Amino acid sequence: IPYTLYPIPYTLCPLPNTKVVRALIKTFELSTDLVQVQHMRGIVEAVWGIFDTDESGAVDRQEFLMPDGLAETIVASAGAMARR
Repeated sequence: IPYTLYPIPYTLCPLPNTKVVRALIKTFELSTDLVQVQHMRGIVEAVWGIFDTDESGAVDRQEFLMPDGLAETIVASAGAMARR
């Protein structure tokens, strides 16, 4: 896989969406492209409720690691973006 996912420390869960957005922006080197940064924030905000199943405002370790959870989704999305 031709990318390195910026480490998201699930051991430090619960993770607020701002930390996930920051990790994704670093992973895809988007920090110089404001439009892409805003787009990434919008994507994470749009799907956050799917992964924050207890509606706490943050993703805990269980939500992060569950099948089809945030971790698997990030890895799958990163792979798709890397193939572009």
